[in-house]
Amino acid sequence: MDKTPNQDKQDVILELNFVPTWARRPPGVNPYQHVGEDDQKTDRKRHDRRSPDGRRDRPPRRDGNRGPRPGPQGERPPRPANRTDRRPDQRRGPGPGDRREPRPEREPRVDIPRLDVDVSFVPERRRLGVVVRQIRSANRAYPLQDVAALFLGKPENYLIKLELRRGEGKRSDVRLYQCEKCKCIYTEKEALIGHMLSLHLDDYFDVEEQQVEPPAGNFVCVGRCRLSGELLGPPNYHGFNERFQELHRTRFAHMRVEDYHKQIEMLHEPELIEQWKQSCCSRKVYRNKGGSEEVREMNWPEAEHFFTQHIAPSVIKPAARAIVPADVMQKMPGSPLRDIVRDAWHKEDRYPLSLMLALRPAFRHMHLFLFKAAGNTSFVTAVHPSPLDPTHAVSNIRNVLEFLGEHPGCKRQDIASFLCPDQPLDSKEVAEALSPLRWLIEKGHVVEFFDGTLSIPSSGRRSKKKK
Repeated sequence: MDKTPNQDKQDVILELNFVPTWARRPPGVNPYQHVGEDDQKTDRKRHDRRSPDGRRDRPPRRDGNRGPRPGPQGERPPRPANRTDRRPDQRRGPGPGDRREPRPEREPRVDIPRLDVDVSFVPERRRLGVVVRQIRSANRAYPLQDVAALFLGKPENYLIKLELRRGEGKRSDVRLYQCEKCKCIYTEKEALIGHMLSLHLDDYFDVEEQQVEPPAGNFVCVGRCRLSGELLGPPNYHGFNERFQELHRTRFAHMRVEDYHKQIEMLHEPELIEQWKQSCCSRKVYRNKGGSEEVREMNWPEAEHFFTQHIAPSVIKPAARAIVPADVMQKMPGSPLRDIVRDAWHKEDRYPLSLMLALRPAFRHMHLFLFKAAGNTSFVTAVHPSPLDPTHAVSNIRNVLEFLGEHPGCKRQDIASFLCPDQPLDSKEVAEALSPLRWLIEKGHVVEFFDGTLSIPSSGRRSKKKK
């Protein structure tokens, strides 16, 4: 169902009344933090603190005892050469009374080569239109960096653009494969085929269930996937390998076959064996949609082979550039490509450079204006700044312009206090004195910023200093 413009405005939630960055978003919010995070580094930094004199300040022990103090010469008392008062379970290494099991050896870490991919962020078109309408209705100037940060605050507001780097020393065997249905992105064609067979199979095949007899034979165990909880069947059953390959290709294609094989456990409970038999009383039959040849029934291996050979070449094309919605990228399983996007998000969250570069031409195309002020800070507004010479204006307008020229960054209350001293802000005299201000803002002779401060635009001419 299509959303109305009011619903779009509520979904964007881009409040243009900016607050400090530390108060706008809770600290530590990162949509990519649960993939490949190393919490040990954070803990190490947390405990590695130093006192002002340079010594390491370690946290005190729970019992409040920091150990024996050094003697008068700065030496600690010697330790006993042979401690025999320990219990067997406190000795170093396994002993006769040690009940602890030896730790398993860690597998050697395999360094995955980094992909040569450039990541940038662009605003979502519909959300961009909502923000432009808000800027036009307010007639205020907003900092471009804060507007870009607001887009980055929600994954529905921006897209991720991926581009492969080409050149000397770059990997030439990497390609991007994107799903045409949900815009998921992969670097391997086989992984994308497994994704499409898992989530978009109904778009290419008609699936029908047929009732059959349960398998007969003496089965003593049944295999079950630890990740999904589905039963694969006994290892001596002829359909075990078929079911194993189906689960791996459709749901766990991002894992190696050897790693996924370790996730299969063998159970000997009779009720689980009976449950598997009942699940085999129905089988799925696949028929190709839209085929010119006569439609025939296929089992799962035949349907997978048919999709790989006849359908995949026409719907899966390699590319060197792709645009992925941010919420789709967050839902994808962990991969080197997602790690690259996570690192780019960290960098963009500190300073949204790529979003600012994408917003500049988009704002100009939608007839908004960009200017710099307040220490080379870029602002966006719907009114073109146009300076006005106070000497060519009437008296009430001249008074406002001269006061703003002498007091840049003031607010309406300051102007009212200067023009109408000892008058309440809601009085008729103050309203008449501030009436030219609205016209000056609409014409661009006065710039009103997002926080209510006022300033007159500069003429753009810089005086040349003499040597």
